Amino acid sequence: AVVPTPAPEPETSRETRKPVRVIGDQNDPALNYLDSIPTTITVETRGYRAASLFLRLLNGVADLVIMGLLAMPLLAFAGLTTFEWDNPRVVAFGLGTILIVAFIYLTVSVAFTGRTLGMKLFSLRVVDARTGLIPTGSQSAGRAVIYILSLGPAGILLLLAFIDREKQALHDRLTRTAVVRA
Repeated sequence: AVVPTPAPEPETSRETRKPVRVIGDQNDPALNYLDSIPTTITVETRGYRAASLFLRLLNGVADLVIMGLLAMPLLAFAGLTTFEWDNPRVVAFGLGTILIVAFIYLTVSVAFTGRTLGMKLFSLRVVDARTGLIPTGSQSAGRAVIYILSLGPAGILLLLAFIDREKQALHDRLTRTAVVRA
């Protein structure tokens, strides 16, 4: 088998070089095109109307009732319907069950649909405050954790919504979400 060799390229006596552009003028558009681009872009524009505090309060009560109803079958299955609340193990198990059910309910419903059943009842929706879209999974999980922790000290941390000019509670502010009319 004979392998053909490629033909040699013709030699040139001098190398051909690409022309080089030297920018000498300070007003050359190649240098100052960045001056025409704005340096600050406003991302945090609100294109939504925040929900009233009264509707949010009713939504919160409805969601607490729904979370309790969702936890009841698990508590009944575990035999906690005998109401032995003087036993610390019973109290810890019951509280842990309710917290886990609440976290799963709040996270999954907000991450998938942007609303809980209580929010659907009162025509409310949770949105990402920056984009106006349904919150991400991490925003929903963070929102659920902060909301559940806010309920701990008798809901005092939820009162931030009453003094905030944008009607946002602590879980809204920290996760950059907002509750709006749907």
